[in-house]
Amino acid sequence: MHVRWFRNPCLRHKALICFLVFVSLTAACLYVIHFARLALDELKCSESQSISLLQDYCHQYHLGLIVGDLCPALCDTDLIQYRRCTNYRGGKHVFIMDCLNMCIPGNITKAVLKTKNQEVFEEEEFYMYLKQFSNQNASAEKALTAMVKNTLIELNQKLIKDDDSIIIMKFWNSEYKTYLSNPSTRIAFARSLMLLVSQSEFRMLRMNQNIPYFPKIYGTCGPMYLVEFSPPGDILEHELSLMSEKEYSFKERAEVAIRILDIIYRIDVDMPEPLHLCDVKGENFGMGRDGLQLIDVDTVFYDSVLKSFVGGQNCSSHQDCHFFDCRGFCSEETRCCENFRTNNNLQSVCEDVFLGKWFNTVGGLLKNPPSSVRQQLNSILESCAFSQTLHGQVPFQKPSKKLLSNLYGLLLQTVYEHED
Repeated sequence: MHVRWFRNPCLRHKALICFLVFVSLTAACLYVIHFARLALDELKCSESQSISLLQDYCHQYHLGLIVGDLCPALCDTDLIQYRRCTNYRGGKHVFIMDCLNMCIPGNITKAVLKTKNQEVFEEEEFYMYLKQFSNQNASAEKALTAMVKNTLIELNQKLIKDDDSIIIMKFWNSEYKTYLSNPSTRIAFARSLMLLVSQSEFRMLRMNQNIPYFPKIYGTCGPMYLVEFSPPGDILEHELSLMSEKEYSFKERAEVAIRILDIIYRIDVDMPEPLHLCDVKGENFGMGRDGLQLIDVDTVFYDSVLKSFVGGQNCSSHQDCHFFDCRGFCSEETRCCENFRTNNNLQSVCEDVFLGKWFNTVGGLLKNPPSSVRQQLNSILESCAFSQTLHGQVPFQKPSKKLLSNLYGLLLQTVYEHED
């Protein structure tokens, strides 16, 4: 039997093809796994390197090169203690710290220390500019204010509309005039301030400290800033935590979805201009002391900022005009990106969080709804995530406030119906 099968040319040819396909697929899988591991290795943080980095910043503080209200607690009294590092992304370093009786008086709590690799302000030109006012207190504040405003313009950052006299206070936790009045700390203060202002996440957090859905900043030391610990937890990281032992009820998940919708609504009401969330995923929302918050806001932009760096770029397809989840439009006539977004925050949340980034079905936060609302919820989410409206040649995906209200009401109804 086996001999006849082997001698049959057709069967032998098919077996060879199957074998080659199997080998090719195996090689492809190994190739993908290899490069996936390389990518993960690049993101992994090193405990020894992290501790060394913190020690280096403390050394700079002791040498008088950087200042900040956080420096003594981090470098001298150990009121801020290193616990562990998290992944590195794009040169950003994130450390989980223990905050002893400082962040919340009378309590030991977790906090997040962040910083980003900076090179632009190490150039000789920067120090030459600083030394122009190093011997004059009055002109020092004026010159530093001008530096902050110029930096914001260069970074396409929304300009602060306040009086120049309070520009510096917008980005500094403590009284800064003592640093400026002392020749020995003037340069260190200017350097520390500019290293902070150059970081997009710090700017966004600092300018919105009066809004509860942005984490609180506890203090700074040089280019480092300590913020409120707001972890997403398994319920919001479900797509990345499929092996989680806890299975959350739909009522629990609906309550979180309602809080997310609250934020989506509030950022259109609380802000001086529209705010765009360009990297929408469950783990970019976290639970803080005052409720759900936006975390990891490197890719959160004011409307004017998004328009300034998206509009006018050369393009050959709409994909060239996308910035993560903020989708753009490529003009066929000019082959340039238009300066508007074709979707909105609600659409991104419906598609990437409620439905699930990889599923295109109810497999995300709002998967497996009760049968009483399943058909209605599926219909709303499908419309929210995938419906398009043509304006001329532009396909917009911008679900309305009415849809948000309908979704909000349906989820609220579901929560009430399942109260214990």
